[in-house]
Amino acid sequence: MSGITSEMIYTPGSQIVDSTTSEIRLQPTTGSGSYSTAGSSVTFRIDRQPQTLLENNTLTLNGRVAITAGATANTNLATLLGYAGSFFQTLRVRSNGTLMDDITNFAQLNAKIFDLTMSRSDKVALAPAYLFDPITNAQGVIVNGASATGTGAKWNMMAHHLNFSFSIPIPCSVTAASTFWPLFASDLEFEFVLANPTAIFVASLGTISPTYTLSQLEMVFNTIKLESGPFAQLMSNQHINNGMIEIKTDMWSYYSTNLIASQPAGRNDIQYPIQVKSIKRIMMTSSPSNAAELTFAGVNPNLESIQFIVGSEVYPKLPMRVNNPSETLQNCRRALGGVYSSNAGCLHPVAFAKASTRYNDYHFSYGTDSLLINEPIDAATSFLTPVAWDSAMANNKWVLLMDLESVSGHKELLFSGVSSRGVTSYIRLTHEAALAAYSHSLHIWTNYDAVIRIDPINFQTMVDN
Repeated sequence: MSGITSEMIYTPGSQIVDSTTSEIRLQPTTGSGSYSTAGSSVTFRIDRQPQTLLENNTLTLNGRVAITAGATANTNLATLLGYAGSFFQTLRVRSNGTLMDDITNFAQLNAKIFDLTMSRSDKVALAPAYLFDPITNAQGVIVNGASATGTGAKWNMMAHHLNFSFSIPIPCSVTAASTFWPLFASDLEFEFVLANPTAIFVASLGTISPTYTLSQLEMVFNTIKLESGPFAQLMSNQHINNGMIEIKTDMWSYYSTNLIASQPAGRNDIQYPIQVKSIKRIMMTSSPSNAAELTFAGVNPNLESIQFIVGSEVYPKLPMRVNNPSETLQNCRRALGGVYSSNAGCLHPVAFAKASTRYNDYHFSYGTDSLLINEPIDAATSFLTPVAWDSAMANNKWVLLMDLESVSGHKELLFSGVSSRGVTSYIRLTHEAALAAYSHSLHIWTNYDAVIRIDPINFQTMVDN
């Protein structure tokens, strides 16, 4: 399959063909410029443009957030969970009116991917742009009633306690595509659904219930417009299948269910309703109802092992062991590139030992005290002397990834994963011990292959997944 790759707009001498690269800044097509109502949508539209390509790896969402705390400075503090993407509960992306992405719990998914793929130093460096939740005591959004950072102020190296700016990527099928996006054949619409503030802020000192207002939102990206001759040559080199441009990408979907309080030990088959051609990997975690980080929490639901059952097929053939924290860590690394990769992410090793209960000698019970998930710097002590406590040890950030590409036997094919089309599927959990006496939400994200087919004449889009 051939798409519009970066190599196709360069000559062998590395000189770009006749073209113009532009930075585009778009405002939302909805609302009046400020956004604060949970459940409402902020929509951006990129219109079709003749002879133009979107550099999808430049797509970002920029803006400002003003937080209203209504609390006493330095006495009542709150922490933003996840990152700046947490202001959005759902992301939907459409091409020519066809829905491609519909990602619920968008921020929880991306926050976990960032934790697994970014180093600690990268997260600290990017914290002012991404507004990450605490990983070290040198970062994290502290919501405080005071705007100053003077003597006695509690903060976390941000210029203000209530007003923040952000600039974040937009992980979706467009940015995951293996080629530039053909804006000459497809418009794009991005719909961000605002999250409830009670789901993304947690009190880390005293009683506090922040709300937020977003403003100055812009979608920023680069486009490349080709001159007529190079564009005609580019199109002549394209693989057109039945009149359609084909773009390889991957997508995510979300499904959740509940594990009952005190779920007993033993086998527990979870119905899996996702029907797609090629599942690459499954990400899973559980959030106890009383966990400090609300639905952003991640704990091991006291698992001994896990398997994915698709019709009569079982993946892997032998159950994946999940009662060894070190093995869970390596399974995550394997699913995201390999155990010999130099990048181990930024999660503290304790993260993979957080469980519903201390069900064996290798696990801790999860944390319920939100006061411990962040420790702000006190300017009365020293601007340059961070606190000794590493808040990452208190966070509940257990996560499991199942790599289905490597066991599918199709890794080198266009659809390289496991098909769940037309069969009954479920995830087989084996609980080694009973869960804590609180219900647990089981969060399951599925990453799967997709091919986007776009008709450049009639401007129609189809999704094959």
